[in-house]
Amino acid sequence: MTDLVIEKYIRRLGISLGNKIVSRGFDDFVNPLDFVKHIEQEVLKFTKSWDKGEDFDKWKYQRLIEAIRNIEYTISDPAYKIWKLQTLAQEFGKSQRELEQLYLKSLADFSNEPLKGLKELDEECGTNDREWLLHGFIPKATTILFHAEGGVGKTKLIYELAYNLITGQSWSGHPVTASERRVLCYQTDESPHDMRQALRARGFHPDMNFKYRTNWVIDAIPQLVKDIEEFQPDLIVIDSLTSVNRYSIFEENTTEYARPLLQLVQIANQYGCTVRQMGEDGYVWVDSCKLVALPNPPVNTWYVFESPAGEWVRVAGDDEFEVQQRSLR
Repeated sequence: MTDLVIEKYIRRLGISLGNKIVSRGFDDFVNPLDFVKHIEQEVLKFTKSWDKGEDFDKWKYQRLIEAIRNIEYTISDPAYKIWKLQTLAQEFGKSQRELEQLYLKSLADFSNEPLKGLKELDEECGTNDREWLLHGFIPKATTILFHAEGGVGKTKLIYELAYNLITGQSWSGHPVTASERRVLCYQTDESPHDMRQALRARGFHPDMNFKYRTNWVIDAIPQLVKDIEEFQPDLIVIDSLTSVNRYSIFEENTTEYARPLLQLVQIANQYGCTVRQMGEDGYVWVDSCKLVALPNPPVNTWYVFESPAGEWVRVAGDDEFEVQQRSLR
């Protein structure tokens, strides 16, 4: 509400100033030099006539974040996006890196959420049942990060899950919640020929609700939004997190590298689809079983377990982690 009041106030002052300048401009008896000096004085008076305290700083900050968000979600060309960010940075007297850091922090800002009670929780959830794509395994409208060592079968597993969701078949004891689902796949980690061979081997055919791209990068978020709005997928597969970040200017161990994950979380919540990202990372050991995952809230992490003998055990969601941790020996 404060932002709206400030904005309206600024606009009224600006309109008033403009009317005064226009009126004086029509006065033929005013010397041109005096006219220019008058404009300078009025503009200076305008810039100093209202409070530039914390409210104004917050207003400028919010306008900056809004401008960055508009660039991020409307420009697919990575080079042109950098150009626009550099121009915006100059306008606000900051560097492009500072803009990236500010936007990252804004994505992780949870301070605007009000304190709620159980009544609000019931109203927010709307139902006692959690919505699933694959009951007990793949929640609806969430982002899932799947870590595993290269070559253990991540891609084949996700094709298996996609096939079962599209055809309405249960998987490994987990029932589907619809007779047919739509799957959007951004496959940048294997060639189109390898992809076609793997899909055909699983039984995919041209008439299935499966769309894909093989040349996508994480900077092209606007293209993802457009594909979601046109195709309306239930599940989005991004294979892999490393390959779609191949042109990223940030290192994997930097905070800024996580910005796309937060953007994908927002997209999943906004459009009610499930985003699954595939990646590779190191190992830790839990109860003599290799756990391939690094939990990183707010992203919902999936766990791949391997026995000391190298045998793949299964994938478990966050809700089943404690049970898996105790049961695997």
